[in-house]
Amino acid sequence: MGRFPDAETSYRASLAIRETIAKRDQLRLAAALNNLATSQVESEGIGPIGVARALSNIGEVQRAQSRYTEADASFQRALRIKREILGPNHPDIATSLNNLAALRQDFGDLEGAEKLYLDAVPIREKQSPVDRPALASLYNNIGTLHRKTGRLQTAEGHIKKAVQLWEESVGARHPTLAAGLNNLAELLFTADRYTEAEPLYRRSMPSRKRHWAPVILKPRLPTTILAYSFCGREKRRGPKGYSAVH
Repeated sequence: MGRFPDAETSYRASLAIRETIAKRDQLRLAAALNNLATSQVESEGIGPIGVARALSNIGEVQRAQSRYTEADASFQRALRIKREILGPNHPDIATSLNNLAALRQDFGDLEGAEKLYLDAVPIREKQSPVDRPALASLYNNIGTLHRKTGRLQTAEGHIKKAVQLWEESVGARHPTLAAGLNNLAELLFTADRYTEAEPLYRRSMPSRKRHWAPVILKPRLPTTILAYSFCGREKRRGPKGYSAVH
């Protein structure tokens, strides 16, 4: 399960110090506590943006524990601070919107999640230069949500955009691209479009085996292989289902 309570305690201690104490030694202690919470957290700086990022970290801990109401409050507070300091179109706003949308999706508020994802898209699109991997993740998230709600045509369009952006930015062997290819293959498989799904499964499998199978995707990889094998058997029947999005 991980040491979520310890991590949250450290984040909260860091947040309290950042908000109320200005002495140098105590600020260093805040940074040390924040780093103790997780080895992946980097120094966030001092001031309101540091507070907002600490709140986002707390929200992630709460989300991982399925404490959705508390996580929602933490993410929303972080978003308010960022909007006040950075304005409405900063990339950090898009990150917070995406975090909040993913949380809403976790507890079943798909309509609310979609609105937040869509609010984040134009912010990412207007970045100069565009953060293509971040924009791709948004498109993929929207496509996945549309697939869950039965909107297969629009789901395909968004996931294809995500795959194209990942191909342009992270390279053909990156595990993130493999995940996008697999998402697109699963969507096509669901629509009985086996001939189109098979090469996407084939492209995604080597990277998935190399990067993720030992720790994350090992339980899921046989499903991908079975689907790939099924596609090979069924492709003689030709494509079926809804029309492709071009």
